[in-house]
Amino acid sequence: MFGVKARTLRRWHQMGLISARMTMGGKRRYWLSELTALAAELDRDVNAAKNILTAGQADRLNASGGSVRPGSGPAAAVERGTRRSAA
Repeated sequence: MFGVKARTLRRWHQMGLISARMTMGGKRRYWLSELTALAAELDRDVNAAKNILTAGQADRLNASGGSVRPGSGPAAAVERGTRRSAA
């Protein structure tokens, strides 16, 4: 489920990130709503980390005299006609 190993779910439970209900057989049952909320939060954290990393790389490139922006040139075929004309 969610591409997460059982070991990771147990660790998250031990850390208090999610709650679990124990069955009579000693198995853990997790709440889908908590897993969904945690997955969304982790996804936001990953996206924020990527944005910070990209900004840092751009700063380093600019500091060394490089250009972050791609050069100007004709638009690719799939991009043509996406802007409104000035007419």
